[in-house]
Amino acid sequence: MNIICENIRLYRKQLGLTQTELAEKLYVTSQTISKWEKGISLPTLDNIIALSEIFSTSIDNLVKSHSAKISSGYIAIDGGGTKTEFLLFTETGDIKKRLVLEGTNPNVVGMKKALSTLKIGIDMLKSSHFEIVGIFLGIAGCAAKSNNQELSALLKAEYPRDKFLIESDITNVVHSARGIKKCVASICGTGIATFAYDGKNLTKFGGWGYLFDYSGSGFDIGRDAIRYALEYETGLKPYSILYDKVKKKHGEKIDTSVADIYKKGNDYIASFAPLVFEAYREGDTVSEKIIRKSTDHLAELINLASEKCDCGNTCIISGGLTKAKDILEKFLKENIKKDIIIIFPEFPQVYGAALKCMSLFGPTEYDEDLFDKNFKEKYPERMI
Repeated sequence: MNIICENIRLYRKQLGLTQTELAEKLYVTSQTISKWEKGISLPTLDNIIALSEIFSTSIDNLVKSHSAKISSGYIAIDGGGTKTEFLLFTETGDIKKRLVLEGTNPNVVGMKKALSTLKIGIDMLKSSHFEIVGIFLGIAGCAAKSNNQELSALLKAEYPRDKFLIESDITNVVHSARGIKKCVASICGTGIATFAYDGKNLTKFGGWGYLFDYSGSGFDIGRDAIRYALEYETGLKPYSILYDKVKKKHGEKIDTSVADIYKKGNDYIASFAPLVFEAYREGDTVSEKIIRKSTDHLAELINLASEKCDCGNTCIISGGLTKAKDILEKFLKENIKKDIIIIFPEFPQVYGAALKCMSLFGPTEYDEDLFDKNFKEKYPERMI
């Protein structure tokens, strides 16, 4: 059954046909083709004969294994509130395909949208001539047991033949620095989350979503920038160059378009965060206060995690805000405990997802140096 299903997909891709186009040739639905390729059902004998004619191959070729010609591949996924990154890679770290789609945090986009985006990405990577050994998904919002269980069940129904595991995206951060056994790990992206990792278990500090988190995320910093602009336009705050940057990005006065900003959502609000770092570099004191508020809160979480848990003295920080890591590090060091070492990983979070995928589904031993060398060389180039 698995052989036939895999061969239908491979031959269809070789001809450049979509599932819909193949379905039209067979007078069946595209859902039927999808079920065949996923191993949910099998084509009838009449359809196997028709498929062999369409593919210009023998029935024998259609039902026999071609595994010797198919390489093994792995899929790693890093899903956040704003974007989701997908990688297809081999055990040597050779990246075959890379794809970036919309966010998949169920708390932000909803479970239906998260599933739809994940399906699009997984299907695009599985269309390659690789036998997928395993899939690891580090998805924001999936530290919550209910989200994890629901999403796992939905993906299992879609991919019954595949081995996969879903965990929180903090797992990607924890594994993004080789050789670190225990740590505090923080994601500072559109949202914020801090965890203590004792080598086995993760303990959460913060990361309750934009309604309840105090500060430290791109959303918080972007919101504070917009709030300042509103206060300036109202006459509550003095002028700052940050106002000009916010107004230029938005394209009009802020107080006349608040409803429009609400409609555009959290991602749009978070997109103002880089302006705050930009203005700070130009000497803006308003921006300094906004950044300091966020880094003070982040330092508080890091200190608390290190005090409460046996997680060593290393703090790994990842996420979109680390593009200004020099500024983050400067302010954090003013407030975190002296013995805590801050690490900003060389590779992106999806690298950590890839290492976790290898630990779950890969060989017991593999060449880590070769993996990292190939990953570094190929990562920027394999965008679909």
